[in-house]
Amino acid sequence: MSRGIDAFTRWTGKRLAWLILVAVVVSALNAIVRKSFDTSSNSWLELQWVLFSIVFLLCSSWTLLDNEHIRIDIINNMLPKKLRDSIDIVGHAFFLMPPLLLFFEPAKLYRDYDTKVQDGFATIIHGIHRLVVRHNKLIIIVICTLMLVAGWFTTKITVDTNLIEYFKKSSPVRSAMDFVEKRLGGVNSLDLSLQASEEDAFKDPINLKVIENLQNYIKSLKSVDVTISLVDFLKKMNKSFHREDQKYYTIPESKKLVTQYLLIYASSDIEDFVNDNYNHARISVRISEHSSAKQEKLIETIRDYIQKTSTPNIDIKITGRVAKE
Repeated sequence: MSRGIDAFTRWTGKRLAWLILVAVVVSALNAIVRKSFDTSSNSWLELQWVLFSIVFLLCSSWTLLDNEHIRIDIINNMLPKKLRDSIDIVGHAFFLMPPLLLFFEPAKLYRDYDTKVQDGFATIIHGIHRLVVRHNKLIIIVICTLMLVAGWFTTKITVDTNLIEYFKKSSPVRSAMDFVEKRLGGVNSLDLSLQASEEDAFKDPINLKVIENLQNYIKSLKSVDVTISLVDFLKKMNKSFHREDQKYYTIPESKKLVTQYLLIYASSDIEDFVNDNYNHARISVRISEHSSAKQEKLIETIRDYIQKTSTPNIDIKITGRVAKE
């Protein structure tokens, strides 16, 4: 039965939501006629209010069903789901239900309306009234205290976007993303641009060491899965030319040797990490963090490291999709 009610609520809400467009059209036409012909009618204004009232009353249940109603979230996301549900139930009971009592006829709230003999809801309402009258000062103090606490919590509000949290863990999108991140690395990308003032600068082992040190630091950070740069290609080639000896998985010792390796390397995939003049290199970083607030902290951490590192001839900038967002 509950599924049937939910389906009817969603079906009704989706169709009555179009009345918002009708209200906008009525409002626009009314304004145009009033400004152009200096004439209007209160009927148009009343129609707007009626349309809005219909949407508000009959679509609010759809909004609550999909949990899309506006809420000021300070600590709600930090609480367990059961506690959040309990807060919603109490909030609806104390703040949504009382106004609904206004729709009842007085005779239904009293056993005998003429003599005001209380029964049912009236007993509860008058009980709350007596409580407020007897403890008015205490209630004011409690409210002021809650306002001060709420004011303090507002200073802790952080702007954060985590799109993956909008999908259930069992959803195809979430499952596919988890599969990719566990086996290949994070789906979010961050790039570092390194631009030198001289051509062939990134054939010099000294400058390549700058890239390597930056990569190693970024790899040590939480939520960073994979980093790739020109250095990785050169280290692999150096190892291959020394019979796959692991101790040669290092940057070639001279600029001349680097040039020779690059001359032999025929694949074009290296072009994604350095330009033809070898004065502009790129480090690609894959991260599995989806929180925009935590991504910003990661970027700030990398930026602090760059500022502390002395690279007078190399300009390092953080870019990529995560940085732009």
